[in-house]
Amino acid sequence: MQAAVVIAAYQSYRFGRMAIRGSREVAFRHAAQIIDAEKKLGLFHEQTLQQWFLGCEPFIRFLDLYYGVAHFVAVVLALVLLWRWAPPRYRFWRNVFGWMLVLGLIAFAVYPLAPPRLMPASFGFVDTAVEIGGFGPLGRETDIGAGGNEFAAMPSLHIAWATWVVVALWSSVSKRWGRGLLVTHLFMTHLAVVITAKHWILDAPAGSAALGGAFLLERTRARITGSGS
Repeated sequence: MQAAVVIAAYQSYRFGRMAIRGSREVAFRHAAQIIDAEKKLGLFHEQTLQQWFLGCEPFIRFLDLYYGVAHFVAVVLALVLLWRWAPPRYRFWRNVFGWMLVLGLIAFAVYPLAPPRLMPASFGFVDTAVEIGGFGPLGRETDIGAGGNEFAAMPSLHIAWATWVVVALWSSVSKRWGRGLLVTHLFMTHLAVVITAKHWILDAPAGSAALGGAFLLERTRARITGSGS
């Protein structure tokens, strides 16, 4: 039953994401806004960072694979562990995850954004999933698990999900190596979304903000209803 709820929520999110088709013109105009903001903040380094790693094809393939697979695996594993170790925390963080998907859909509808990989060639970005790929069929698709919306870049739900995994499991993982794995997953996700040209740097803090908003929404809901589930 618990698994059915999670699967139904995710499938609803995917259908919603497919239904949101932002204007191409608007998406690229928003990309120009993001670039301008990053330049002002000294953060416009996506292309430079990607160039550092392009010479190491095996690592690029690993990042393409990581981007396409790791966030699903990590979320499923986190939900299973929470369900086994701490049922009350499981219910709370399951609901936070659901709110996160809702906030993501709202953001995609309000602010469609073209990712770096779709920018004109003059920007110098390489769509690594197309040009290099992962290992076999894994990591090769241009938009794995994205639900068909190529302009759903802001916020980065890959970052939101990875941060959710860390925060949800942190107090339940006491071993130093276990917490090290959580931090490593978060770091690798940040690296993957930028190096594969799937996201702008500013999409990452936006993903963390989506998690923060989802946390507050669930806390508010629980307080109003007097229920933690």
